[in-house]
Amino acid sequence: EAALINFDFAIKASPDYYQAYKAKGLILNSLGNKKKALDCFNKATKINPDYADAYHCQGSILSEWGK
Repeated sequence: EAALINFDFAIKASPDYYQAYKAKGLILNSLGNKKKALDCFNKATKINPDYADAYHCQGSILSEWGK
């Protein structure tokens, strides 16, 4: 939970910090909140369409959902 707070601070300070969205998504995913995690990965790829790691994370969740 503390890590999520820190990532939120980082995102608030730098809204285009796409790596923070991905890192927050990883934490949310590990906590079982896949919907919010996917939202974070989507934000990361919206900010940086070339961010392959975030696409990988999106794909992992979508695969788990059978999509």
